[in-house]
Amino acid sequence: MHVGIDGSRCVLDKSTGVERYCLLVLPPLIKELKKKGHKVTVYARKDSSIFTGAIVKTSDLRYLWSHLYLGIKAQFDGVDCLFVPSHVLPIIRPKKNVIYIHDVCFEEFPKVYPFFQRLYLRLTGANAVRTSSVITHSFATKNQIENIFGAGRVSVVKPASILVVKNEKSIAWPKPYLLFVGRIETKKNLFMLLEAYDLLLINNPEIKHNLVLIGKDGYGAQEINHFAEKLRNKNRIIFYGYATDGLRDQAMREASGVVLPSLCEGSSLVLLEARATRVPFVASACEPCIEAGGNAGIYVKENLVANWVVALKNLILKPVTPAPVPNRNWEDVAREISEIITS
Repeated sequence: MHVGIDGSRCVLDKSTGVERYCLLVLPPLIKELKKKGHKVTVYARKDSSIFTGAIVKTSDLRYLWSHLYLGIKAQFDGVDCLFVPSHVLPIIRPKKNVIYIHDVCFEEFPKVYPFFQRLYLRLTGANAVRTSSVITHSFATKNQIENIFGAGRVSVVKPASILVVKNEKSIAWPKPYLLFVGRIETKKNLFMLLEAYDLLLINNPEIKHNLVLIGKDGYGAQEINHFAEKLRNKNRIIFYGYATDGLRDQAMREASGVVLPSLCEGSSLVLLEARATRVPFVASACEPCIEAGGNAGIYVKENLVANWVVALKNLILKPVTPAPVPNRNWEDVAREISEIITS
C-alpha cells in the first residue's frame, strides 16, 4: 500500500497542541508502516529529519495548502490512503482517507473561535466524518463527534505520555508557583483562572505562590493580557511566552501544581505530562480531561470563580499526587494508527 501523510504540522515554528502531537507520532508511524512493507510519502511545507524513512515532497504554498497541494498531489502520486493528523481534509483527495479530529470545541463553545475558523472547522469536520475514517483521542470526544456529525467510522487511539527531554538551559522560575501550559487563548478559560487566582491572593495574603503561564499567543491573547494588567496581584502573574520542550519540562517538574482550566479539550498531553512527573494538578471536569488525568486529581465541575478559588487553594494546601501514567508509548500509538490506515 502507498500511504500518504500530511506532515505540514510538524515543521511549524513553536509547536504546541496538535503540532506537538504530530511531532511525537509521525516518526514511529513512518517506521511502523515501513516495517510492514508499505510505501510512505510525506507531504510537507519543508523537509525535516523527523520524516526519515519516507519519501518527502514539499510545497511552500502559503494559502489553502491542504486543498491546492496536499490532496491533489497525493491523488496524482497514486496514494492509496491519505493520513491527515489534523482537522483539515482536502476537498480533492484519494478515495481512502484517515483523519484525526482532536476535539469539537468549536461546536461546544463556538464563541471562543473566530467566526470563519469555526465555520471552516465545522464544514471540514462534517465532511471528514461522512467520507473518511476518523481517529480521536478519547471516548468522550468520539461520542461528541458522533452526536454532532452523526454516526461514522470513529476510532479511539489514546495518546501516550510526553517524552522527557534534557534541559538545554535552566531558568530560575519564581518558586513557589502554579503552572499553566498551553496557548494563551480564550478557549483555555484564562479569564476565569486569572480572576480566581487574584481573588485567592486577596483572600489569602499568606499564600506565596506565583502563577506562571507558558505558551504562545492564540485567539484572545491580547484581551487576556490586558485583563491581567488590571488585577491587583498582576505582579504575581508571569506570562513567559513560548517555551522549548526542555524548559517546559523543567517548569513542570519544579511547579507546586499544574492548572488546566480549559473549557474544552479533546484529551490533554499536559495532564499526561503532569502524571508522568507526578505533579499535582487541578483541571476542568470535562470528560476528556478526566480520561487523561485519571482519578487522582482535583476537578472543577462548575465553571464559577468561587469554585476555582477553592480548587486553587486545595491544590496549594491539599495537593493530590496523580496516578502514574499508563504503560503506553508512542510506538503503541503508531501501531494502532497503522492498523486503521492499512485495514
